[in-house]
Amino acid sequence: EALARVALQVGETLAGRSRRIIAGNLAAAGDFFDRWLGMFEWRPPQAGSVALVGVNVPSATAYCHNLARDAGVLLLPGPCLGADDHSVRFGFGRVGFAAALAAYDRYLSAA
Repeated sequence: EALARVALQVGETLAGRSRRIIAGNLAAAGDFFDRWLGMFEWRPPQAGSVALVGVNVPSATAYCHNLARDAGVLLLPGPCLGADDHSVRFGFGRVGFAAALAAYDRYLSAA
């Protein structure tokens, strides 16, 4: 309860910080998806900090396993969310998003 009370007292500050992180990450994601037009079907989220992105691979599940193993980049495949096996979940609320996106870009460039 004490932590919740403190969070409520600084709620707008926390929300503003989150909005800035998400906005920066969405801008970086837009640039990334523009570079990889044939690989992804990108639709930015209309609200919130996550997007289900289409990926042009035979199986998003297998692809995500390989991506985690080979590049250390974690994406959640669509079937884990009740979606098809040609989509992955991107989350934009993390401070380390740019570094993960850069690692993903290197992985795709090397393939």
